Amino acid sequence: MIKFFRDDYGGDYMSITFCIIGAAGRMGKEIVMAASVDDRFSFVSACDVHAVGEDIGDIAITDDIVEALSCADVAIDFATADGVAGRIASAVNSGTPYVIGTTGLSGEDINVLKEASSTIPIVYATNFSIGITMLLNTARDLATKLPKSFDIEIVEAHHTKKKDAPSGTALTLASAINAVRGGNIPVHAIRAGDIVGDHTIILAGPGERIEIKHQAHSRATFANGALTAAAFLVGKTPGLYTMDNVLEH
Repeated sequence: MIKFFRDDYGGDYMSITFCIIGAAGRMGKEIVMAASVDDRFSFVSACDVHAVGEDIGDIAITDDIVEALSCADVAIDFATADGVAGRIASAVNSGTPYVIGTTGLSGEDINVLKEASSTIPIVYATNFSIGITMLLNTARDLATKLPKSFDIEIVEAHHTKKKDAPSGTALTLASAINAVRGGNIPVHAIRAGDIVGDHTIILAGPGERIEIKHQAHSRATFANGALTAAAFLVGKTPGLYTMDNVLEH
């Protein structure tokens, strides 16, 4: 339940209870850490198929998603793509607004998201950073305006433990460029060391080239973006929202 408090300056602020799905993963832990210093949020439940019974932020991880959702105003899902349709169905049944950053979703999974968004508000993004949202818009604009003589390719780099390649962010960038330009933008994936996330778009024409690049220095960037998306969903009508919608709010 959303609670309202009075701060030291006489203003009201709300505390949003949230459930983290994929609690045992890197992003799940990062989101809990970010929320611990964000007065907007109260962490109330954690769900994962791994590390069941272990504590994260003084909350025991459960594999019962129905139980985890029952006490939360909003769910934040960074679990793997396996079982995502069932998780979303549980959110629909409980009427819980849903933030999802899971990558590697299939076309069928996306259709499940779209159908669910007719019942609950959902923010779906392959990357929750402000910079990537701006990069996406810039890439779309450049692809629209540059002549066809410019070739466009994308290079992305992540840590060795990242399971999907190319990254969901790179595929989103390529899809956005393809939508305004046509063709099939090549994407090159690098898996090395502990790279958090680098994405470079190369636009090369006769005698010149443009490179636009985003580097994530910390997963806290994505965690804070996901929390901002969760706050955005409070009171929203059903629909499938993007980070553009979140940042325009």
